[in-house]
Amino acid sequence: MTFNLVGYQLAWAGMNEAGLVISTMNLGYATQNPLPDERPPLESGFWVQYQLDNCSTVEEVIASDSLVRIAHTVDHYLVCDRKGTCAAIEFIGGEMVCHTGETMPVQALTNHTYHESVRAWQESTLFPITNTSLLRFSIAANRVKGFKPDSSESVIDYAFDTLEQVSGEEMGRGTTFWSIVFDTENSLVYFRTKKNPQIRYINVTMLDFSCKTPAKMLNINEDLSGDITNELGAYSYTANRVHMTRFLEEWGINISPGSIRAICRHFDEFFCVKRNEYAEQDSERSEPSPSAEDTSDDTTMNLELAFLLVILATSCVGYFIYRTRNLGH
Repeated sequence: MTFNLVGYQLAWAGMNEAGLVISTMNLGYATQNPLPDERPPLESGFWVQYQLDNCSTVEEVIASDSLVRIAHTVDHYLVCDRKGTCAAIEFIGGEMVCHTGETMPVQALTNHTYHESVRAWQESTLFPITNTSLLRFSIAANRVKGFKPDSSESVIDYAFDTLEQVSGEEMGRGTTFWSIVFDTENSLVYFRTKKNPQIRYINVTMLDFSCKTPAKMLNINEDLSGDITNELGAYSYTANRVHMTRFLEEWGINISPGSIRAICRHFDEFFCVKRNEYAEQDSERSEPSPSAEDTSDDTTMNLELAFLLVILATSCVGYFIYRTRNLGH
């Protein structure tokens, strides 16, 4: 189950049925992508989706660096699993850099490298922190360390309060459009948005992740509250295309309508596999076959798709939640 900004298959954050969680944060100033090699390249959104589709633990995510190569990312990632293991994964100097176990003294991440953030936090009693990102990390780290399990305040409320304290509004910098809390032990995903501040949650254990089940989706700004697991509706190519078009228009990204249709059709064609065994593609969608207007010049479409992948790390409002299917390697 993923939160998506741009569209289907381009995950920004999510939890899978094994309880693995990945969240994305910008690290533009420090990220250096690996150089091209024999590993298949995956843009950030595809990389997150790949991990959720194929991995169950933090250890498996780290090991996947030998199988796939991240490309065109300006982000770093906070990854946690049901066992309570977490890792901060960054790409610095063209290599995957992981902080986990003893090298991860606190499970938090903002918009500086993990090493810089921890150093500023540990030295904060000696030197005042003036950088907003480092200050937010210090507040989050102190909140993580200060939580008392026997407190009358629920861990979910505590988590949302922590997110509120480090939000853009509190710092006088920007706007927070969504806040997400993942309960890995119970496979529950809580969230709220700027347009709908009511806390809602999805019970991941109640979702059917089998290959024969069509994907589902939901506008995260709908006027709902509480358990919204059953509110997820059937995936729609048209709704996804409209959403992607609106995203591109809002951010001034000029891609032709024909190429947008072709891109969305291409993402729809990713078929489902389980345990590396090919399964039949889902045939239950009622969407029409690509029309003549969906077919644009291949060269133009490929160039525009490449341009789209480069800009996907731009932050914006997220509209949809998708219950995604397992995807092939």
